[in-house]
This record gives sequence, C-alpha cells and structure tokens, in this order.
Amino acid sequence: MKYELSNVRLCRSPRCGEPVKSFGLCQTHYVRYRWGTEQIEPAEDSQDLHRRLFANIHVAEPDSCWIWSGSAADTGYGSLTVKGVRDYSHRWMWILANKDIPQGLCVLHRCDVRLCVNPKHLFLGTKADNYQDCVAKGRHNKPKGQNCWRSKMTERDVILIRKSPLTNQQLADHYQVASQSINQIRKRITWKHVPSETSPT
Repeated sequence: MKYELSNVRLCRSPRCGEPVKSFGLCQTHYVRYRWGTEQIEPAEDSQDLHRRLFANIHVAEPDSCWIWSGSAADTGYGSLTVKGVRDYSHRWMWILANKDIPQGLCVLHRCDVRLCVNPKHLFLGTKADNYQDCVAKGRHNKPKGQNCWRSKMTERDVILIRKSPLTNQQLADHYQVASQSINQIRKRITWKHVPSETSPT
C-alpha cells in the first residue's frame, strides 16, 4: 500500500513507500536493519558526520580508547541519529572510516569498552563471532548488583534499605530511585544475592 499524504513520513529504504515506524524506517525494514540484514546508507555528507562524531569524542592517543561523551543507549553503547536513523556511535564511526557495514555483519570491539569509537579497536564479525567474543571475554553472564553498569546502588545500600525504618518513598527520595525499586529490594525481588543479615561496613 502506497501513501500519498504529505504529512506521512515514508520509509527511507529504496522502493518501499510504507510509513515510518522507527528511526526513518518502516517496521519491516527497521527490524531487518537491527538484525543486520538491511544495509544502512552512508551519510550524505561525510564531513558533517565527521564533525558530529568528533564533537562527542575524547581522543587521548591514536591507539587508546576514544571515549564517546554524547548520548548513550540503555545497552551502554554511545548513540547518534543520522538522517533519521539512530544507531550506535561505534557503528557510525565504522561507516565513516570504511564506508559501509556489509549485510549480516556486526561491528565488534577489540578493547571491550562499549563507549570506545576508535576505528583501530573495531572489527567486523557475524552474530556468532560476537557471541564467541562475549564468551571468551567472560561477558556472557549478565552482571548483577553493583557490577551492573546501570546500578545506582551498592550492596551496602541494599542492606541499609532492608534494615531502615523509613518508608519506601522516603528511601526512594534519598537514593533518587522509584519507590517501586525500594519495595522490590525489601521484598528480595531484586538484589536476591545480597544476604539481609550481613552487617554494612
């Protein structure tokens, strides 16, 4: 079905014509793109992409990690929107340095630093390569508790929360989290690995 209404944004994939669902692509092409079976177009202006990338990168030494300081996705990788498509910053850096990402391949990190965008630290691989690299580096087990990069608390905080006479809302305000998070900690729905009887140090 083709859409002719002027206020409907159409998918940027060639010869598609379906309305945009996510990041400049229709639902079908976005899913294909995220799974690596849909190639992304190179940026129209590589100089503009260069400017936008390096405005958010701290470059220390040529061979060191170049840390992305712009916005980040929930996964911990840097993110940037180009031509209506939001993707990881290290993937955009690969496109800038190497023109494109072949279909079916991922951009992997040699250094294992998610915010690194140094092209020297990036390489191409399949999803199987990505998983094998993950296992080899001991990242296949999801980190829990304070080892999780998104954690706002430590094990000591959890122990104090469980022993505190304060209300969930008072603790939530103190730790700047949702009261539901405090409730889940107290009911041991989360942070199950932390024994309540342990004394905080």
